[in-house]
Amino acid sequence: RVGFIRSGGSMIAVKYLGPYQDSSGYGEATRNAIMALTTAGADICTEKIAFTKHHSDSPSVRTIDELSERKPDYKIKILHVTPDLYKNHIEKNKYNIGHLFWETDKLPSSWVPSCNLLNEVWTGSELNAKAIRSSGVTVPIYIYPQSINTDIPEVRPYRIKGFDGLLFYSIFEWKERKNPRALLDSFWKEFKGMTDVALLIKAHIGDYEKEGVEKILHEARLWKNTLGFKDTPKVFICTNHLTYEEKHRLHKTGVCFVSSHRGEGWGLPQVEAALHTKSIISTKYGGVHEHWTAKQYKPVDFDLVPIKQIYNKYYEPGMQWAEINQEDLRKKMRRIYDVWSNPKSRGILKITANAARNYVKTFFSYQVVGKAMLERLQEIEKGL
Repeated sequence: RVGFIRSGGSMIAVKYLGPYQDSSGYGEATRNAIMALTTAGADICTEKIAFTKHHSDSPSVRTIDELSERKPDYKIKILHVTPDLYKNHIEKNKYNIGHLFWETDKLPSSWVPSCNLLNEVWTGSELNAKAIRSSGVTVPIYIYPQSINTDIPEVRPYRIKGFDGLLFYSIFEWKERKNPRALLDSFWKEFKGMTDVALLIKAHIGDYEKEGVEKILHEARLWKNTLGFKDTPKVFICTNHLTYEEKHRLHKTGVCFVSSHRGEGWGLPQVEAALHTKSIISTKYGGVHEHWTAKQYKPVDFDLVPIKQIYNKYYEPGMQWAEINQEDLRKKMRRIYDVWSNPKSRGILKITANAARNYVKTFFSYQVVGKAMLERLQEIEKGL
């Protein structure tokens, strides 16, 4: 049962718009924000939009579906959609807030006028806030970390037939921003000829159509063949759509989460890995990486470089993102392997992993983030 916090004798009524049923990181971020505000005591009703064909079976979906039936007298609306859609969903005579996360050093120029139609913007890091401001957004910007359900399910790991050793793993959508080639090249080069280390990649393209699966497998084989090694270490690639439980089982299976991304609006898989007390290696750029230090994960060095090609409709000339130092990525993976290889020293890995887990539980929980966001909503309501 959720207890409600009252302000001025009444609950803070809010409508929250977003793809809360989508089986995606975007959908999960929406669900978590709604659950955080609900947990803190906001009187929430929801409005649904969909960006994917697959629906999540996350336990929070049913709760949020029930909120869609509610009709409180709200004065505040939060829009958790891309800014190109703001104009379709901004409500007159309401206080409209954009909940926005982005991965490069500038927003798409077409988003700026849309953002300036809002009353304010919420984002997750100072890096994001700087990108939003420097792009020309003039409305107030507030920073709140993405919340997450810190009570993860008890699940058993998968067994990988024919392999017994250190398993690195990664979860991402197969696209240039996630930089899969750098991850595979670095892994294959660093552990060439070794059989007691492997990499498990959970990847997809779009809505998991056959063409996307074929593209992933084709590119991975092409990059492997380009290296010309005859003794590359094993890489397992999973392209299936996973249920909520299966996703957590995958986290449970790996030893170290690794990402070679070029920029994150937040980094949900990294945070989930932390809750599973996994070692984490990730590019030190964007989102959660601004909140963590080397006490919580192994940050990979990078250079900020221009985006050379327009990979999607939102990227533009003049934008920059992170290009990892592959030597540093290899060094960080090798360090994890060396420590793990000695059973007596594996406790060293747990120190950093526990620090990340404790940080997430302390600062990213529904209760903590929800309370911070609710306090801002109370300030807004008092001024209306």
